[in-house]
Amino acid sequence: KLILLDSLLQEMQRQDVFNFILICMCMILTGATYTSLSPIYPSQAVNRGVSVTRIGIVLGAGFVTTLVCAPTSGTMIGRFGAVTVMSVSSFLVGLGSLLFGFLIYIEDGTTFFWMSLLMKVLTGLGESLISPVAYSLGSQLVKETNRGKALALVESCFGVGMVVGPVLSGSLARVGGFMLPLCTIGGSMLIISFLASLFMKAKEERQARQSPSGWEEVLLCPGMFLFLISTAYSGSTPNWFSAAMEIHLNQQFGFDSKETGLMLMSFSLAYSLTSPLVGTFLDQGLSADAANIVGSLAVILSLLTLGPVPGLEWMESVPVTASSLVLQGIGNSFCLVGSLIGMVQATKVAGLPQDDRTTGMVTSIWLVSLCSGSFLASVAGGFAYDQMIIFYFCSLILPSRTRRLGYEEI
Repeated sequence: KLILLDSLLQEMQRQDVFNFILICMCMILTGATYTSLSPIYPSQAVNRGVSVTRIGIVLGAGFVTTLVCAPTSGTMIGRFGAVTVMSVSSFLVGLGSLLFGFLIYIEDGTTFFWMSLLMKVLTGLGESLISPVAYSLGSQLVKETNRGKALALVESCFGVGMVVGPVLSGSLARVGGFMLPLCTIGGSMLIISFLASLFMKAKEERQARQSPSGWEEVLLCPGMFLFLISTAYSGSTPNWFSAAMEIHLNQQFGFDSKETGLMLMSFSLAYSLTSPLVGTFLDQGLSADAANIVGSLAVILSLLTLGPVPGLEWMESVPVTASSLVLQGIGNSFCLVGSLIGMVQATKVAGLPQDDRTTGMVTSIWLVSLCSGSFLASVAGGFAYDQMIIFYFCSLILPSRTRRLGYEEI
């Protein structure tokens, strides 16, 4: 990853280097906000009488907010400029995370749930705008031949944040309680917002208003619909167990919040390390369709062994669980990065202008599809746990996934 970053930075001017580093830092912190709650929030909610189904709703609320707000990012980039959108969205994420930490003082379960939901929506509002503008800014800072690497590297920074989030929140929670990790991440995001508003400049903002593409043009690009379906399925897989993983690991293996964070890190670490490699493979000729097939096969195998499915109970152990999460992270990197770059390539084949607005619209659609699958899986996974069918429920998505990719013809 460092070699890829060095090769990209060498072709940039000094201002572009600063922009790219700031974009990467913003994505790291955004990724951390997505996963920082997993090791620390469920236990706090359960202690206040909040059901696992409601915990799943809170953890998935950010995805619904993204689903609603992300489509506006292309319009906002064209109207206000990419830097302004990035500064404001970073501020919202930082503020939401900071305020979330103060919920520790609420003892009533119902109030705790609704305030958690409100803070998660506020954070999700910022998250829904950060990713599209980050992908748009990052891809325009490099030559077209390196666009796949740039997009994959920005995406991998998000994965790094997902790696850091559980470990950081679990470790800081042991030192300073529930509030410390959330205030740390939120405060850092506010600093990023301040730096972006003062020093970040974007030459590509001048291009964002030229030859604008419409939503219908983007959605009707060849292959776009299949990439959206693949993104939704891939985005759903790690969220089937997000609301119940902390509880499951504690009951089965006696894990505390730090150990749960380390276990969850295996998925995010595998994802973030593999994503730049997938971008390189795609730049060197690997088709987006092939990347999705390879990734889907890996994800299917990981879901079969994670629970594990009925009949494989003898496999249940810490090493098998960790290996399943690693395999799932690798599979998701092939599917998600492959779909994102495939969608960008589809707009080029369709003859659409390759500017900030088009890239922002593509990444918005990609993000909406990702969050649709993520939210539905998060809520359904929590409900499944409450109904005493934890983890086995994961296997229900496999038949439709297999039919879509046409494995019976391979």
